[in-house]
Amino acid sequence: MLAAVVEGVAFRLVFFERNRPLWYDEASVAANVVHRTWGALFRPLSGTQTAPPLFLVLLKGIMKIAGSGECTLRLAALVSGIAFMPFAYAAARRLSGLACAAVAISLLAVSPTLTTYSAEVKPYSTDALVTVLLILAALRARDVEMVEYPHGQVRAVTHYGITAADIDTTIVAVRAALAETSRQPVSSVPVTATA
Repeated sequence: MLAAVVEGVAFRLVFFERNRPLWYDEASVAANVVHRTWGALFRPLSGTQTAPPLFLVLLKGIMKIAGSGECTLRLAALVSGIAFMPFAYAAARRLSGLACAAVAISLLAVSPTLTTYSAEVKPYSTDALVTVLLILAALRARDVEMVEYPHGQVRAVTHYGITAADIDTTIVAVRAALAETSRQPVSSVPVTATA
């Protein structure tokens, strides 16, 4: 996990350090933030732009402290993109166990889309971070986690009434849907959840 996060940080820093010129949408968001009062950040943006108000407030705060250079404008996205990875790992581990979480964070760390968004004056990285924080909070609030057994079976543990029959029904439905849309035969090996 740590290696994947370090790799993801490196990818984001390399892309960030390219310091490419702002493209139209980034410049438009930046202009909205520069030329508006704090209160005006909570009204619709000009230039067909949209962004969550709290992202705009964060961006304006950073600009007040560090100036309005291109790297400074992209700093919120970079920090959010880096912070996203360990929280995404924690959420994936709660949802699918250690092995799946390791695969998920390895893919998220090198995702071209997430890497690019970590170096743009757009809210996408902060959106991803806030989303994964909300998912993680919901999982913790509902006490959802994966229990891994030594023989490789994994089951969801929750106090909200998900039964082994519910999981089996879902598996059967997904297999049926895949069989209808796939040219490749879907495995007929039975998979059952343990209660």
